[in-house]
Amino acid sequence: MMSSSVLRRFCRSVVTGARAHWGLSHVNRFTVREHNCGDITEKMIGKRVTVYGWIKSRRKEGKKIGFIVLSDAYGSVQLLSVNRNWEVPNRGSVVMATGLVQKRPEKDVNPQMASGSVEILLEEINLLGSNENISSLEWSDDEPLRMRNRYVDLRTEEMQRNLRLKSLLLTSVRNFLVQEGFVEIETPVLQKITPGGAHEFVVPTQIEDHFYCLGQSPQLYKQLLMVGGCDRYFQIAKCFRNETARADRQPEFQQIDVELSFTTRDGILDLIENLIVSVWPAFLEKVSIPFPRIKYKEAMTLYGSDKPDLRSKIELKTVEIQSEGQKNTSLIALVIPNGANEEHASKLKELGSKAATKVYYKGNLIGSCYNDDSLSFEMEPSFMHSSQVKDHLCRYLQLNQGDYLFLAHGDDKLQRKAMGTLRNMCVNYMVESKMIQSEFGIHNFIWVVDFPMFLINETTGQIECGHHPFSAPKPEHLDKVYSAPLEVESDQFDLVLNGEEIGGGSMRINCPKLQKYVFENVLKADSNSMEFFIRALSSGCPPHGGLAIGVDRLLKIISKADSIRDFIAFPKSMNCRDHLSSAPNPLTDELKSTYHLK
Repeated sequence: MMSSSVLRRFCRSVVTGARAHWGLSHVNRFTVREHNCGDITEKMIGKRVTVYGWIKSRRKEGKKIGFIVLSDAYGSVQLLSVNRNWEVPNRGSVVMATGLVQKRPEKDVNPQMASGSVEILLEEINLLGSNENISSLEWSDDEPLRMRNRYVDLRTEEMQRNLRLKSLLLTSVRNFLVQEGFVEIETPVLQKITPGGAHEFVVPTQIEDHFYCLGQSPQLYKQLLMVGGCDRYFQIAKCFRNETARADRQPEFQQIDVELSFTTRDGILDLIENLIVSVWPAFLEKVSIPFPRIKYKEAMTLYGSDKPDLRSKIELKTVEIQSEGQKNTSLIALVIPNGANEEHASKLKELGSKAATKVYYKGNLIGSCYNDDSLSFEMEPSFMHSSQVKDHLCRYLQLNQGDYLFLAHGDDKLQRKAMGTLRNMCVNYMVESKMIQSEFGIHNFIWVVDFPMFLINETTGQIECGHHPFSAPKPEHLDKVYSAPLEVESDQFDLVLNGEEIGGGSMRINCPKLQKYVFENVLKADSNSMEFFIRALSSGCPPHGGLAIGVDRLLKIISKADSIRDFIAFPKSMNCRDHLSSAPNPLTDELKSTYHLK
């Protein structure tokens, strides 16, 4: 607890803080601070300063000499205590420290700190907030413990940098879109439960058997805004999806949501490219526009993925093997140039196992180094026992000494998907390990366009949407919606960065009859719950389209972070729990009764 004398001094400093704030660092204006810990440099030697912050570390040398590292959101500075009784608050406590700035002895200079050439000779230190929870500072890679003490974790340099970068990016996004005539409009979070899409968080009400859901996205409302004449909309939207958390997914997240009327696909892509260039962080290499475009079918054929990493041009190859006495075998091959040395081969083998596991591939995914004009696979399938087959492979794939070869066979439905996943993993490893210099820039943006409007669900056998049911078909494919829906290409597009989807959008259906037909006749869904939306389309709906970009996923990629959790102040764990507050938690019987739950 703050002592009365310290409290009085703090209040006096607030009163004298009525001084003109102009001329101070902008982060010190409107506060009692004149300096933050990152301000203290050699220019201030000989000046008496007062700094505020958290005790990051402390150590004692002898009876009367001690060192304290004080940190705040803007840096760290060392305090030197000489000839004072060593009564220093616990690590993590908040203090106010006053002293004289002096140069450090040459042997004590710390080049890792911006203030590493100076220190503050401590004259007075006062406790402002004690840290009684010492254990909260002691974690290593214990993720649940880190999340349980997230408020302490937020003090780290990495988290401060991440959250401030996110804030600057979103400010730049707003500035750009406002300058382009877009209007920021908030849409409801509590929405009607509609058919299809990701799993929703259901919200009970005090009306028995009546529920809202937390919106997966502002999709319906932003289209309604177009009907309402709000022709250039944007929002930094909060979205909710009741799905398992992953490194690139959280149950609640933010997206840059944009919609505009009287536009085309090219207009939207041009807008987003200019937005990316405008908000791109200055510390990164510049990106150039326009971004390359690739059709969905071409991406799947060449790269086995609808989000290919094109920092390398390596492609998948289909090989037909003829073995004596056996039927033809279809293989998909991937050649990694210069991947056969011991270090790379071991890692590539590991990636092969990870890729197969990730997509639940039940076929065989095998790998071999190509050295001394020969291939040698572990658990070699019978059709590979022939030297003629191996020779054919080497000639057809034009293998060079030192290459590493992956082959996949069996489980035809997942064969290409498994190899596409593996290819992206390998390209990322090749860039990160400097096996290759990225052929197309460190940050490789591409547009994937012309997706199938409908797909067959392999589990249920039913037709489902490629993206969502509001995406319009390409004009030349409109008639096929009624006659051959599985052949329809939609006017939808994904933005991919280094093999990860960071955004997706489409031109929208603005014809009520077509929208109703898609729901009822193609998807076999009850359109009654969407009657309000179809009625709106009947009220004069302009042609329109839009796109959403995942903020945290974009930041994760450009910062080379492990997870989008590093850009969310209070994220959920991988099992969607909030370790900080121990949520979710059971309801009391009283609350259950209020919401008519059993």
